[in-house]
Parts: sequence; C-alpha cells; structure tokens
Amino acid sequence: MKRLEIIQIHRSKIILHKRIGFLAIFFLVNFIITNPANSQDFATTPQSHINAPRDNFWDRVYTGGGIGLQFGSQTFINVSPLIGYRLTEKFSVGLSATYLYYRYKDYNPAYSFSSNTYGGSVFSRYLIFENLFAHVEYEVLRLEARDNVSRLLGTKDITSVLVGGGYRQMLGDRSSINLMLLYNLNETTYSPYQNPIIRISFGIGI
Repeated sequence: MKRLEIIQIHRSKIILHKRIGFLAIFFLVNFIITNPANSQDFATTPQSHINAPRDNFWDRVYTGGGIGLQFGSQTFINVSPLIGYRLTEKFSVGLSATYLYYRYKDYNPAYSFSSNTYGGSVFSRYLIFENLFAHVEYEVLRLEARDNVSRLLGTKDITSVLVGGGYRQMLGDRSSINLMLLYNLNETTYSPYQNPIIRISFGIGI
C-alpha cells in the first residue's frame, strides 16, 4: 500500500510535467513561426555570439534555467537554475539545482498533502550544429515518501542519468530559449520523471 501511494504521487507529478512540456512546445514553435527574422539572422551569421572568440573566464560563463508554475487543486512549482562554462567553442559543462513543490488539495482533508523535492545535477553539452546540441546529465533528487493517508514516512534519494539533445532559439546576441528532449536511463517507479522528458529553459551569457 505504501509503495502504491508513492507511485500515485509520482503519477500526479508526471501529469503536471507533461502539461508544462506541451505548453513549452507550443510556446517555442509559436515564437519561431512569429519571429522568422531572428532565426534567419542567426542562421546566416558566420560568427554568432556562442561561437565568437572568448578571451577571458567570464566570456565563457553562461547562466539560465527554467521555471514551471501551476495553481489550483493541484499546485506545482518548479525552479531549476543552472550555471555553465564553455571549455571549447562547442563543449561545455555545468551545474544545476532543482526544487519541486507539489500540493494536492482534496475534498477530504485527510487526503490533502504537499511535498518537496530538491537536489542538483552535473551536465555537459556538445554543440552539433549552430542550433542543435547533445546533452548528458547526472541528477540526484531527494523526495518525500508518504503512506496512503499522506503521512510522511521519510525521504528517498533518486538518481537519474539523462541523455538526449535540444534545440536553441536565439533571442538576441547573448540569450536563448532552449527546448530539450531527454531520456532517463535509470528510470524506476520512484523516478520523478517519465520517459521521454521534455524541458524548456533559458540561457543568458554573462
């Protein structure tokens, strides 16, 4: 029964992740369609900002991350900042932190609950083409386990090995919006994500 309840909690989270993923795809496609000039300028520029020569440490540093929000009977808040460093013009590594807040409000207060999931990851990216990149990530998250009446049983550490790729749309010389499609090689019944994983994030060069 305890295991079933944990799985049910994760399924609720998965539904929320999918809704955010569909909104992310709609937003990105709509942006590309309604802003053809940005895509054309980036594609025809021989040296974009990402590929421009970098003479010092801070020229190679970039920041960004993603935010997800949903409110109502099911409240979902996701904050995932990141910082990266370009070792070469095509290869970069970085660190990311993740915080997930989930609250379910039931007509029966005994079944209402909230949970907190937090952790971090290390990642690397390789720029295949100007707009396409490969992504590999190792993530560790600590989540809360509850019984069938929403009583907290303790915490559990979950590791994920994420591989995949993404597409970036430049929003200017030093910022971009990124859409990624990832696959968790270590998916279990306790994993906070269900394959395939869709992410949307922003990147800003310092």
